[in-house]
Amino acid sequence: MNIFLDTSVLYKDPFWKGNFFNELIEIVKEKEINLYISNIVLMELEHNYKKIIEQETIKLDKVNTQINQYNIKINNLTSINLEESLKTLNEFYNQLVKDDTIRILDYSNDMLPEIVQRAIERKKPFTENKTELKDTIIWLTYVDFVEKHKLNDCILLTSNISDFCDTEKAKKDIFEIHSELQKDSKRFKVYKAPKELIQNEKLKLQFISQRFSVWLEDQDFSNNFVLDIIKESFEKEITRKIEREYESLEPSDIFENDEYYVSGYVSTGYFDIFEVDSIQVDNFNEECIISGEVYISCDVEAYEYNSVRDPGEDSHRFYGETTNVIKLIFSFYYNKTEIPRSLNLDNFEIIE
Repeated sequence: MNIFLDTSVLYKDPFWKGNFFNELIEIVKEKEINLYISNIVLMELEHNYKKIIEQETIKLDKVNTQINQYNIKINNLTSINLEESLKTLNEFYNQLVKDDTIRILDYSNDMLPEIVQRAIERKKPFTENKTELKDTIIWLTYVDFVEKHKLNDCILLTSNISDFCDTEKAKKDIFEIHSELQKDSKRFKVYKAPKELIQNEKLKLQFISQRFSVWLEDQDFSNNFVLDIIKESFEKEITRKIEREYESLEPSDIFENDEYYVSGYVSTGYFDIFEVDSIQVDNFNEECIISGEVYISCDVEAYEYNSVRDPGEDSHRFYGETTNVIKLIFSFYYNKTEIPRSLNLDNFEIIE
């Protein structure tokens, strides 16, 4: 199997800390699977990483403002080192290359005439409304490589469905390379995330010991069983994740106000982890990954910045309170020790 990475699947997890990405690395090491990444993807990844750092810096500055307001004493760092962070990112991918886990593919200057022609004619991945130069270079780099080496069993791992896939089929949860792009190569299948890749290519990617298989068959991973595991083992991690998400929100993100935008801060109170759904169990050697959706109710208070105030008045005043329901996508490892580990949380969403 040959797996080709697009920037879109790496944006939220540039260091591959998610359980399924981490498992993909282990699978690549264990099996005859090749992992490829375009140098354009790496360049774009570094650019996106800078934007993430800028966003996190804004969040940190907001927290520091509140800390200074109340003279709170802290022990941790209160600033982000951009250069050191970028160095760590580059070292991470250089190590993957040194370990023969991944191979970098460089684009060719010979592609320029084709790229210009597609830009003029708005051929995929170009569209009438978007000028996707980088996507075109990434795609043609991968096409050139697989066709030159006549590779089979090729996977494009991308969440950029609008540019690479048939959008009408995607509305029906059928993800296929767009027919225009299939004129370049018919060798690719597409998956939106490592989780989908692993779950849909189980026979090729997953491996499980006989002993673990026998034990696994006796387990009942019902919603209630998984909910109990999460509440007993991961309650603090989940509540802290939600607290961090709310730290970046403003009152207007919680309460609708058509008259004006309300800035300030939001604080959280009582949490209740009350439901899980869409449970899936994926097996790997002597352990498995349990994944699904977890729902949490949370009491929330919002405070509006008081720009017009008399001396001695607080800088913020109470704006409102409510209870939100939050959905998170989770995954964690589980084995015969029955001690869960490595909780991964993603896709924070306020649904009520």
